[in-house]
Amino acid sequence: MKYLSLLLLLIISGCDTDNKLSGSIDRVGKPIEVTVYTAESRVELERLYGTKISSSERLHGFANWNEGVDGEPSSFWCDIYIIQPKGVDDENVDTLGHEMAHCLWGSYHQ
Repeated sequence: MKYLSLLLLLIISGCDTDNKLSGSIDRVGKPIEVTVYTAESRVELERLYGTKISSSERLHGFANWNEGVDGEPSSFWCDIYIIQPKGVDDENVDTLGHEMAHCLWGSYHQ
């Protein structure tokens, strides 16, 4: 039991606790016009994306947004493209949240 507790402590302490989103913009609390488009399949998502997605890529959706030259456009929009979810908690719903984060924070992948 002591070794299990130590292993759990090492796993928890190895987690990144400073997982703050920092991106190219910050639209939190500001108006955003968001349009969500759903594809019926990965093939249709690829058509909307404009290129074939390799099977090794984990792309399940994407977002397009405007940032404006000064980062504060008077009319901010964001388009989200995902595969139609089949249930409330499936991977496509998770993708919707991920892409919405792009609408709020722009480019944030490291």
